[in-house]
Amino acid sequence: MERRLGVVLLGLFALAGMACGKNEAPPPASVEARADGPADHSADHPDAPVPEPDTPATAVQHFLKAAQSGDQHRLAELLSQAAREETSKHNVNFELDSYHDADFEVGQFEYAADEKGNAEGAARVDCNWIDRDASGATFPHKVVWVLRKEEPGWRVVGMITRPFPDMDPFVFNYEDVPSLIKTKDAIEAEAQRRMQEDQKKLTQAKAESPVRK
Repeated sequence: MERRLGVVLLGLFALAGMACGKNEAPPPASVEARADGPADHSADHPDAPVPEPDTPATAVQHFLKAAQSGDQHRLAELLSQAAREETSKHNVNFELDSYHDADFEVGQFEYAADEKGNAEGAARVDCNWIDRDASGATFPHKVVWVLRKEEPGWRVVGMITRPFPDMDPFVFNYEDVPSLIKTKDAIEAEAQRRMQEDQKKLTQAKAESPVRK
């Protein structure tokens, strides 16, 4: 379980030197409307300016491509202004080996009203995050990316994932790093509790099984 939760636990970012604070996290939402953005050919022309994502789905595609390649500058560009300021304030970086080997399938999205009441000022983007371990085994995670329309274009605010099917989804709010850390810690604690419970059941089952002569 520890490996299968590894990438999602970190919410994409490596985190260090956190202070405490509290802001409102974006709420979970369902994903219904299909949207397939245009292909990104920027890698074919590295000196050409990167096109601005024109839909929430293409923004997530650009964001995850930058994560896989370790493009720190592009990742920061694709965060919301508040998230960019918050991650800089708390010394957040993007150096995680685990997502370099992951695959991402960006799918559907839906628009939503933002906090200012703009009818299509926010969006939720569905994504299948496929993690791999050292043996090559794959572990899919359903992720919903939360975005906001800002002056430059669509920008990432956070992500929502459900690592435990019998629990409510967890929200990683990149505009509130202390609450993000609390979310990560809560998932880690729950994963540890479940592993200990499984081990206890296994030990008990062995003790109760009849000894064969």
